[in-house]
Amino acid sequence: MKVVIIDDEKAMHFMMKRMLTEVGDVEIVGRLHGESGREMKLVFVTAHQEYALFAFEVNAFDYIVKPVKQDRLHKTVQRALAEML
Repeated sequence: MKVVIIDDEKAMHFMMKRMLTEVGDVEIVGRLHGESGREMKLVFVTAHQEYALFAFEVNAFDYIVKPVKQDRLHKTVQRALAEML
């Protein structure tokens, strides 16, 4: 599965990249070249739990509140992969 990480904090971007590489079946890409985005799964990772309802109103696949735990991230990725098959 291709993953794009968008974060305004460089340290968090690096941490998410490291955590996602441990999950497996994940390719971190900077952009989605030649992709329609229809099969995209949007996962919010934030310290602001008050925006969760809004996220699901825009069809978020999941909403993870920081600090991110590896097992929680792994479950989200596996669920997304299962739905894409």
